[in-house]
Amino acid sequence: MLRRTKIIATIGPASSKYKILEGMVAAGMNLARINFSHGNKKEYIEIIKMLREISLKCDSHIGIIADLQGPKIRIKSFQKNVIFLNFIET
Repeated sequence: MLRRTKIIATIGPASSKYKILEGMVAAGMNLARINFSHGNKKEYIEIIKMLREISLKCDSHIGIIADLQGPKIRIKSFQKNVIFLNFIET
């Protein structure tokens, strides 16, 4: 029977070790979500390399979801309860 349900797992500090990732793939994980708001480039590269290696080893297709941070507006305290915002397209 063809399974249509996909299992998406968020990879974080507790699940970013090789053996843990390997166990997650063995348990049926199809997609690995990496939150790019936390961590650094070196960590992301290592996780992706491990996932690709495990994918080949287990003969399984593992997708990677790069969860990128969206736009934010952060406002600190301001004088006279007035603030002007300028939006600049990049």
